[in-house]
Amino acid sequence: MAETDNTRTLTVVANGLQVRDQTSALPQVADVMARMAWMTEMRPVMREYIEQHMDPARHMYSFENNKYTPLSRATLAEMLAEGKKPALNQDGVHNLLSLFDCYADVAEVREERDAEQFYHCRVTVRFISFSSGKCIGVGTGSCTTRESKYAYRWLYTNEVPKGTDRALLKSRTFTGRNGNEYTRYRMDNDDIADQEPNVLQMAIKRAKSSGVKALPLVSEMFATLGDPDEEKIEGDERRQHLLTHVGTWLRGMKVSTRTKAILAIFGEPLRMTELGNLDEERLSVALQLIEIATKQKVSWDSPTLVADLKAALAASAKAASADLFGDPPAQQPAVTIDRTTGQIFDDQMPFDMNESAALDREMAEKED
Repeated sequence: MAETDNTRTLTVVANGLQVRDQTSALPQVADVMARMAWMTEMRPVMREYIEQHMDPARHMYSFENNKYTPLSRATLAEMLAEGKKPALNQDGVHNLLSLFDCYADVAEVREERDAEQFYHCRVTVRFISFSSGKCIGVGTGSCTTRESKYAYRWLYTNEVPKGTDRALLKSRTFTGRNGNEYTRYRMDNDDIADQEPNVLQMAIKRAKSSGVKALPLVSEMFATLGDPDEEKIEGDERRQHLLTHVGTWLRGMKVSTRTKAILAIFGEPLRMTELGNLDEERLSVALQLIEIATKQKVSWDSPTLVADLKAALAASAKAASADLFGDPPAQQPAVTIDRTTGQIFDDQMPFDMNESAALDREMAEKED
């Protein structure tokens, strides 16, 4: 884009602030001085805007030890004082666009599929000034269904299709919060076409992020890192899927039965709203327990629910061992139960039965 006056031809480049004489490959000294003066004035304004008009918890994060961490105003102040840079998420990108009085124009998208039908897209986004209508910045981003987060699924042992040799699959073993080890196996995503809208949206996000971080002074204030929103996509979708199944299981139960069932499965008296805050690992383990109990026809309102659940787990383990080795496992110690009081004589119960009974009575009184 060019503008002409009586003395020279002026060209507005990507950031909208540099002005060059077409007769020289170098910028004019006066233009450089003007730009230096602008940056000197803008730098404290930018810092003030970040500290007072942006919400660290919503607009930015820190990335240390390969982990994304949300920020508070206190931790942001500490980072800035130490000369460290926070990083922007998508909300922060949009917030800075308002500071520069511009908007992201309609994205230009180039799409293609390779010989194996993987989807690839490259996106260009231009930032347009509200006041002048001119382009003040450009960002590009790309994404493909070949990326591991889209091309593969990580499944727990019970989710791997029957007949699959798990020894041939790539696996990850991790330790849960309860100290137990869990393994997940990588399998090809059979529904790869369903990921194409997510891939396109991710390419647009990356284009916006790269464009904003190239605007004047932004790279001085913010680190050039990936967006934590990228890491949330797979995990959030999977958590929502697991939560949906948990909700289906609880639907229709009386309050007292629901409370007892949650206590038996999760090991603590969680409220319904608190279930939504559980991580994927705990939800997946809980659903495994629910599936086993359902197959063993465990009654969730049984006065001996804990013992019934333990017996169902033992029976399931015995059946699995028989399937694998052909021989029944060694006899497991029996659980002693007083059928009159429901008291369980077992030191390995996940919670106190007296606490469960008291909680049942309290919830029953509220129902009445």
